[in-house]
Amino acid sequence: MLQAFAMTYNFDPERWFDMESAALEKAFREGALDPDAYEAAREALQQKLEALWDRLDGSYRLPV
Repeated sequence: MLQAFAMTYNFDPERWFDMESAALEKAFREGALDPDAYEAAREALQQKLEALWDRLDGSYRLPV
């Protein structure tokens, strides 16, 4: 007999964004990205975050 277990959804979009931002900043500081590429990557990352929030139902966000 299979038992059902409750799963929690522990993905934190803001933490993901912070870690991705830090990786971009590090690449920029180390010269792997020029200023234009860095800004384009930051904008793309921001758009990904916004799209992610749009896909989530918001059930775990605390009211502001």
